[in-house]
Amino acid sequence: MMQQVQQREAKASRRKSLVRSLPIEDWPAADRRGWETACQPSRRLIRGGAASHLGADTRSDLARRYGYYLDFLNRSGQLDLEVEATALVTPEAVAAFITELQSRVRSVTVSRTIYKLRRAAECITPDRDFTWLAEIEKDLVLRERPKDKFDRLVTTECLVRAGVGYFRQAEGNESLSGAARARSDPLA
Repeated sequence: MMQQVQQREAKASRRKSLVRSLPIEDWPAADRRGWETACQPSRRLIRGGAASHLGADTRSDLARRYGYYLDFLNRSGQLDLEVEATALVTPEAVAAFITELQSRVRSVTVSRTIYKLRRAAECITPDRDFTWLAEIEKDLVLRERPKDKFDRLVTTECLVRAGVGYFRQAEGNESLSGAARARSDPLA
């Protein structure tokens, strides 16, 4: 019984520390207003927001990555909901965020996350200078070590062998009609 209680408490503790993207409605009010303004579409003779030219998927990804940053700040006790827009994007907080990211994701994901954090911050407050963040981003790109994907390559020889095998399997399938069986001959 005691062991079950401890397991439940451990599970609850893990859930609390799970990384998630802070939903837009939970962002600091100034950041939320800035993002909503950035996403305003353009109308006839009226320019849209800083993110209006981006596709819906891109805007969603930028918001998600900014939400990851805000969630990190929340979990580390640094999230202040009353500050001005993007005031929480500081060199010290970003450095701590990068350290946390590096402990759980690969180098390419770290650099892409910081790139998207910068892009989101620039959309939220287009008049603020994030050159320092672009420099950090460039350093991270230089340190990227993409995961080797050669083990996922499939040769054409292997594909042909598999295809011929499927055709032969279909040939022996009694439930196929004669016309379907004739079409299943790879050499015909």
